[in-house]
Amino acid sequence: MLAGRLIRAAKDIVGEYSRFTISEKLKEALSLSTGRGQMNDQQYINHARQLRQWAQAVMEQTKIEMYPSDLLTFLKDSQYSEALPQRVATVVLQSFPDDKNRAILSPELSLYIQQVNNLQHELGALVTAGQKLNVDEVEIPPDAFSLDIIIPRSVFNDRANEFVEVLEKFIRIMSYLTEMTTGSREYPTVTYTSASVIVTGLALGYGAAWTFLKFYKLILEVVEKHLTIRKTIKDLRAASLDSKEANLEDQATELAEKGLSRAVEATVASIVVQVPEDRLNEIKIAIGKDGRFAIEAIARGTRVGITIESLNQLPKMSEAIADATAERISEIIKGQKSLEARLDQAFAALEGRSPALLTVSNASNNENDNSVPNKADAAS
Repeated sequence: MLAGRLIRAAKDIVGEYSRFTISEKLKEALSLSTGRGQMNDQQYINHARQLRQWAQAVMEQTKIEMYPSDLLTFLKDSQYSEALPQRVATVVLQSFPDDKNRAILSPELSLYIQQVNNLQHELGALVTAGQKLNVDEVEIPPDAFSLDIIIPRSVFNDRANEFVEVLEKFIRIMSYLTEMTTGSREYPTVTYTSASVIVTGLALGYGAAWTFLKFYKLILEVVEKHLTIRKTIKDLRAASLDSKEANLEDQATELAEKGLSRAVEATVASIVVQVPEDRLNEIKIAIGKDGRFAIEAIARGTRVGITIESLNQLPKMSEAIADATAERISEIIKGQKSLEARLDQAFAALEGRSPALLTVSNASNNENDNSVPNKADAAS
């Protein structure tokens, strides 16, 4: 993981401790737990409900939970996981029911307070060390919005050519969406790359980024439905039922094709298109072709998320794009994360074997790479 990104995450967590006054609220919670015996029921209930309202607000507003999946998993697998803002809020929410006799005991709550104090101190020191070491944070171009493309090594089998092929499909889809939303074909800007699980940050305009997020969610829905169907077919085979297996496979592929086509059409319908009708048709065909590879990669674990550097730019996106309201953005992100979790479960149910989805052959892919160029590009 990039040192600059780790420093940025540490800053975000320390910043949320301050923004949500987490230490202060935990002290209030400890006081309530300790003194509830001297309170009448209504006094306790009033205090408990105030704490629960605060906890609910933290859970809804923390941007840590909006982190890309690789970074969020990294944090939740660390020894700091119990002291992250949402975890602290969850403890408070669940620990103070209206029945004061069922409230959390003060010694147990004191353990959480100690964990929070340790995290705040140690991450604060990490931020200071990063500043003294002149660790550079990732910079996003002005008026651009950055998305992480997270590609596990299992998707490309450690082969450079396969990695480039997968990444290229997502880059091209982004460039087509940029052309549709701006009228000018531009490729996204690379903001960084990291190793292990390969993560590439790609910056593009607000309109194209928002459109891609919506398209990505639609593709997740297609993949989830397709993996569920494949699991059903697998179960039928295991039961040795005469189910006309070949026909089922064909129907499953046909459903996925239709789902991809609907996703493309729905994405186009959601924006004000800035290209002529004939070019629009070419772009839709191109996205459909690259979308087949995207579906395969997503089924095997590739994920897309808003980079932590761009989370602070969400208000600017809302200002720039009419339908990108704060509520809509939150809905899209939460929906994506829920779908990604279900995809992981569905893929595991298939015993980690990639089902035959819609990937076309390498030969046909290479043949079609330039089949829908921008006419202006072709003329130059």
